[in-house]
Amino acid sequence: MKGRLFDVNGDVLTTFHYDEMEDRTVLRSTQDVNPYLKQNATERDNQNARNNDGLQKIASVPINVIEEWRKELGSDPLSMENRGWLMKRLHSPEYAYLRTRTGRFI
Repeated sequence: MKGRLFDVNGDVLTTFHYDEMEDRTVLRSTQDVNPYLKQNATERDNQNARNNDGLQKIASVPINVIEEWRKELGSDPLSMENRGWLMKRLHSPEYAYLRTRTGRFI
């Protein structure tokens, strides 16, 4: 059976595919992350802006990336227990495109 649209949740598109030969169902989620990455770059370029409460946004991570991290860790990457792992990941040059600020933070 050809893949069919299953759900659209914001900018996450989930498609459904059933393979009759293998009697297997596959759900696949896709997301165009380019708007997030462009916005992150804009915010990095204008990082002097602060919220009225003094807090600073340090990153914006698309939901599909969070879900991949969840699979990798086997738990919620945004939980307090995984804060060290998350900060290490965000400080990594490999994930610099997710950051909205430069420099080090804890």
